[in-house]
Amino acid sequence: MIENRKSRRPRERSLLSLPVSVHCREGDDHEWVEMSRLIDASPFGARLTISRPTEGERLLQLVMQMPRYLRLRSPHYNIAVIAGVRRLRRGADGKKHLHLEFVDQQWPQLEEE
Repeated sequence: MIENRKSRRPRERSLLSLPVSVHCREGDDHEWVEMSRLIDASPFGARLTISRPTEGERLLQLVMQMPRYLRLRSPHYNIAVIAGVRRLRRGADGKKHLHLEFVDQQWPQLEEE
C-alpha cells in the first residue's frame, strides 16, 4: 500500500537541469573539480549526479548560474555555494545521485594547530 506522505521540506525542489562545477577539497594538498548538471533544486539544497567517489557529510563547493527564485543568500546570478552531502543514492539511471544541503557561501576556516 502506498501512502501519500507530506514532504518535510520547507519548499519543494523544482526540476532544474543547470550546469554546475563541483569542487572538492580532500585535505590540504588534494582538490578536484568535476562538471555536472543539477537534477533539481530549491533555495535550501539540490540534487545532482557525480562520477567521482565521495562520502556523506563531505562539503562541496558548487559554482553555477542560479535563477533568482532560488537565491536566498546571494543577489548575484553567478554564485558559489558550499553544500553538505546529506545522502548518496544510486539512481534508476545507475549514476550516483548526491542530495545536498546549502550551508554557506565560503569554505569554513580551518583551525590552526
